[in-house]
Amino acid sequence: QFIFHSRKCCKFGLRFLPLAVIENALPASISNTLAVIVNTTLQKENMKNKVVVIIGSSRNDGDTKRLVTELINHSNFDTINLNDYNFSYYDYEHENSNDDYIKLTKRIIENYNTFIFATPVYWYAMSGIMKVFFDRITDLLDFEKELGRQLRTKKMAVITCSIGNN
Repeated sequence: QFIFHSRKCCKFGLRFLPLAVIENALPASISNTLAVIVNTTLQKENMKNKVVVIIGSSRNDGDTKRLVTELINHSNFDTINLNDYNFSYYDYEHENSNDDYIKLTKRIIENYNTFIFATPVYWYAMSGIMKVFFDRITDLLDFEKELGRQLRTKKMAVITCSIGNN
């Protein structure tokens, strides 16, 4: 089962791309549909867009990675695998401010207009590493405010995978 979510993130004024829900489709049709939906949406927005798919999964060889690989094969999107970076949980004291999170987030914000977050669904929620990535956005409210303000002009989409009929 593959689900595409669409919603608005109020804190930063982020707009999610309007995508569709696709359930129980065959892998070949999924990849073709993904590319058509995303590219059509971007064309409708009538903008030159640099897109990155940010993968957050416990496994580097699971269904989420396979889905993203199919999407990449039909687009010119870049990918970032969160497993390739070392960042820790949000810390109120900001003692982890020298880990990879701020550098990675700065690179993403400066180089891309649209972020597609790809995560499996574990226990009805996003993966742990994706949750930590989202929790650390709080750093952009606390001490990297100028970087956080740049998120206002960005667009986001979410791709999730799960097994069964969950």
